[in-house]
Amino acid sequence: MWPGGPWAGAAGQSKLQPVTDHPRRLHRSGTVLLSMAMLVIGVALIVQTVVGSGSAAPVRLVMGVLFVAAGAGRLWLESRRATR
Repeated sequence: MWPGGPWAGAAGQSKLQPVTDHPRRLHRSGTVLLSMAMLVIGVALIVQTVVGSGSAAPVRLVMGVLFVAAGAGRLWLESRRATR
Protein backbone atom coordinates (compact mmCIF):
# COMPACT_ATOMS: atom_id res chain seq x y z
CA MET A 1 0.00 0.00 0.00
CA TRP A 2 1.25 3.43 -0.82
CA PRO A 3 1.82 6.10 1.85
CA GLY A 4 -1.15 8.41 2.27
CA GLY A 5 -3.48 5.96 0.53
CA PRO A 6 -7.23 5.98 1.09
CA TRP A 7 -7.02 3.80 4.22
CA ALA A 8 -4.10 5.60 5.87
CA GLY A 9 -4.89 7.44 9.08
CA ALA A 10 -2.65 9.51 11.30
CA ALA A 11 0.98 8.42 11.16
CA GLY A 12 0.17 5.92 8.40
CA GLN A 13 -2.06 3.72 10.59
CA SER A 14 -5.03 2.00 9.05
CA LYS A 15 -8.52 3.41 9.64
CA LEU A 16 -10.16 0.02 9.08
CA GLN A 17 -11.85 -1.49 12.11
CA PRO A 18 -12.15 -5.24 12.64
CA VAL A 19 -15.50 -6.61 11.62
CA THR A 20 -17.11 -8.25 14.66
CA ASP A 21 -20.60 -8.56 13.22
CA HIS A 22 -19.76 -11.57 11.03
CA PRO A 23 -19.12 -14.09 13.86
CA ARG A 24 -22.31 -12.97 15.61
CA ARG A 25 -24.36 -13.45 12.45
CA LEU A 26 -22.76 -16.84 11.92
CA HIS A 27 -23.58 -17.86 15.50
CA ARG A 28 -27.16 -16.60 15.18
CA SER A 29 -27.65 -18.42 11.87
CA GLY A 30 -26.27 -21.63 13.34
CA THR A 31 -28.55 -21.34 16.35
CA VAL A 32 -31.61 -20.83 14.16
CA LEU A 33 -30.64 -23.69 11.86
CA LEU A 34 -30.06 -26.16 14.69
CA SER A 35 -33.25 -25.05 16.46
CA MET A 36 -35.27 -25.67 13.32
CA ALA A 37 -33.61 -29.07 12.94
CA MET A 38 -34.62 -29.90 16.53
CA LEU A 39 -38.21 -28.92 15.72
CA VAL A 40 -38.26 -31.11 12.61
CA ILE A 41 -36.78 -34.08 14.49
CA GLY A 42 -39.32 -33.64 17.29
CA VAL A 43 -42.26 -33.47 14.89
CA ALA A 44 -40.95 -36.51 13.03
CA LEU A 45 -40.69 -38.47 16.28
CA ILE A 46 -44.24 -37.50 17.25
CA VAL A 47 -45.66 -38.40 13.82
CA GLN A 48 -43.77 -41.69 13.74
CA THR A 49 -45.06 -42.55 17.21
CA VAL A 50 -48.68 -41.68 16.39
CA VAL A 51 -48.69 -43.55 13.06
CA GLY A 52 -46.91 -46.66 14.29
CA SER A 53 -46.98 -48.38 17.60
CA GLY A 54 -44.49 -50.34 19.59
CA SER A 55 -43.10 -50.94 23.01
CA ALA A 56 -41.09 -47.71 23.01
CA ALA A 57 -43.97 -45.47 21.89
CA PRO A 58 -44.26 -43.50 25.14
CA VAL A 59 -40.52 -42.84 25.19
CA ARG A 60 -40.52 -41.65 21.56
CA LEU A 61 -43.52 -39.42 22.23
CA VAL A 62 -41.86 -37.80 25.23
CA MET A 63 -38.60 -37.36 23.30
CA GLY A 64 -40.50 -35.77 20.40
CA VAL A 65 -42.28 -33.33 22.70
CA LEU A 66 -38.98 -32.45 24.40
CA PHE A 67 -37.27 -31.87 21.04
CA VAL A 68 -40.11 -29.61 19.90
CA ALA A 69 -40.06 -27.70 23.19
CA ALA A 70 -36.28 -27.25 23.09
CA GLY A 71 -36.25 -26.13 19.46
CA ALA A 72 -39.15 -23.73 19.95
CA GLY A 73 -37.61 -22.36 23.13
CA ARG A 74 -34.29 -21.71 21.42
CA LEU A 75 -36.01 -19.95 18.53
CA TRP A 76 -38.06 -17.83 20.94
CA LEU A 77 -34.98 -16.84 22.94
CA GLU A 78 -33.06 -16.05 19.75
CA SER A 79 -35.89 -13.83 18.51
CA ARG A 80 -35.90 -11.96 21.82
CA ARG A 81 -32.12 -11.53 21.67
CA ALA A 82 -32.30 -10.24 18.09
CA THR A 83 -34.71 -7.44 19.04
CA ARG A 84 -32.35 -5.97 21.63
